[in-house]
Amino acid sequence: MPFQMPCGHRSRSGNTSAFFFGARSILNGVNNSSTFHGDEQADAEETIAHSEQISSGASSEKLEHSTSLRGYLRSIFIVAALIFVAEWGDRSMLTTIALGASQNPLGVALGGSVGHVLAAIIAVVGGSFISKFISERTVNLTSGILFIVFAITTALNWT
Repeated sequence: MPFQMPCGHRSRSGNTSAFFFGARSILNGVNNSSTFHGDEQADAEETIAHSEQISSGASSEKLEHSTSLRGYLRSIFIVAALIFVAEWGDRSMLTTIALGASQNPLGVALGGSVGHVLAAIIAVVGGSFISKFISERTVNLTSGILFIVFAITTALNWT
């Protein structure tokens, strides 16, 4: 028989995680003192410096690795690992387990993968669009406050 965490412990660990994430997001928002488009000038200066290094033939090792295939694969691995850990044991995983037990496993695997890819595309496109109008600081502060509110209301059984 597999180990299953008692329901009360799952609720407390979920609340603790939500509260921790909220507090961390608020701290990131408070520590991020950049204005609405504050990093654009720094990005432009870095791009100019990079292009000057390439044109002079003196590109640094660090700049080459950041745009190499290895750098892209590292980014993909980090994002995949973070999403895997975040999704482990959530409702969509439990739903997929139930569907896999009652439906064709290949169809469930493909359908679940397509569903997650579509959800990720919507999140990336939406985040990219919203970032043009809302600063990262605002997103951090808002999401932090919401996560803490969710943790408190769940702990007090207001949901």
